[in-house]
Amino acid sequence: INGGSSYTFNIPVSADEDSYSPVMKITTNTTTTTGPEYNLTGTGTMLKRFHGKCHNGGLIHDPLVMDVINYTSPHVNSGENESAEVLGKIVVNKSGSYKFRLDAKDYAEVFIDDVLFLSKRIHNPTCWGDNNNPNATKFLNAGQSYKLYLRYTKRKKNTGFFNLYWQKPCDRNFEVISTPYLYLENQTPPAQVNVTYTCY
Repeated sequence: INGGSSYTFNIPVSADEDSYSPVMKITTNTTTTTGPEYNLTGTGTMLKRFHGKCHNGGLIHDPLVMDVINYTSPHVNSGENESAEVLGKIVVNKSGSYKFRLDAKDYAEVFIDDVLFLSKRIHNPTCWGDNNNPNATKFLNAGQSYKLYLRYTKRKKNTGFFNLYWQKPCDRNFEVISTPYLYLENQTPPAQVNVTYTCY
């Protein structure tokens, strides 16, 4: 249910001889929070692609700016091993608990502030870990920069991909992380403002 929206309910009710006017009550829970918010201006993260598994080959091309953490390998059924890494920062405009989910094939890991945070394994790459922990929750402070590093690899003739999702505070659904929450390593953090917002 979205705040400010109108909805029609069709709920059968009945009354007995002593009560001719049945009463129906609908209660919604809301949480109002006042705190800092930031005007985010992130333009994306840096993507590097490599020949070979686990970054053991040369760069496929010059690094690219990636405005959404959503990647599918162009080397589908090509018989070529491939790997990639994503470097940058995450900045949020509201403090709170963020739920993260990683989806990948064959293998990917996400580090936040140099600490392993998520991992997804379809096949063991034999060069990194053998972890499989694709879901986690982390409290993020508004305006603070969190170092983001993702590494990924795929084996020959597999359809490789990685997607990094999150569920923000007050949101009901997961979505792929994208700009303006993604910053390059050399980008300046945003300016702070104070706002009041309500979660329904």
